[in-house]
This record gives sequence, C-alpha cells and structure tokens, in this order.
Amino acid sequence: EGQSEFVRLLLDYKARADMPTNMGHTPLHLAVQEGFCELAQLLLEHQASPDSATQSGHTPLTFATSKGHADLARLLLDRRARADASSGDGRTPLHLAAAEGHADLVRLLLDRRARASAATKAGRTPVHLAADRGHRELVQLLEAHLARAA
Repeated sequence: EGQSEFVRLLLDYKARADMPTNMGHTPLHLAVQEGFCELAQLLLEHQASPDSATQSGHTPLTFATSKGHADLARLLLDRRARADASSGDGRTPLHLAAAEGHADLVRLLLDRRARASAATKAGRTPVHLAADRGHRELVQLLEAHLARAA
C-alpha cells in the first residue's frame, strides 16, 4: 500500500498519529473506514489511540464493525479498544455489527465480552436491530448468549 509508506515518512518526521480533523476523525478512523489494515497497524504502532472518538462518538472500532472489517476489528481489540464504546446515540460496535448482519463480528465482539444487553438511548438492543433487519441467525445467536449470561 503506497499510502503506508507516505504515512511512515510523515511519522518519521514526527507527524502526530492522532491529529484529528475538525470533526474529530483521526488518521486511524480514516484508515479503518477505508479498510487499510497495514496503515492502521502502522498508526497504532505510532501511538494512535484505538479508542479516539469523533464528535459524534464514533471510534475506529465502530467504523470497523459497521463496514464489516473483521481483520481491523480484531486488530483494534488486540490493541485494547473498548468493545462497548458507544456513540452519541448509545450504539455500540455490537449494535452496528448486528444491524449490518456481520455474524463473524458479532461472534468476535461477544468473545471479547461486548454486552449483548446494551441498549441505545432509544432502548434498542443488538437483538432488536438484528431482528429489524431480518438477521434471524444473529437474533438466535444473541438470544442464546443472553440466556447463558442470565
């Protein structure tokens, strides 16, 4: 990836890996949103925060889960990203993965102790969002997880 070499050069010249835009997006947010795993790894190696939040409360993990980037989600979680970080409306990465039908990410987040019972400010849980979108397999998976946790 050519952008990784360019970013490496900037970082070598002491560019800040966490410099946000006026909306709070950091280079890590942008790399994750575009699915650039190598670039995300480089930024994390240069102290980019896996939990930095945009003005609307979205973290890099939020972007990874909504876009279906399981490799990036795993990388962020391995770097201690908070699995239950919530956006301004209370949606967590698990809400987004469930709504988008990303079964692999739902399993990963549950394995990393994301709370299946977390509710948005409107009272919606990941089960609700999966059901709204017709993701029956995820509804069953989430309900089974909740039953085991009870």
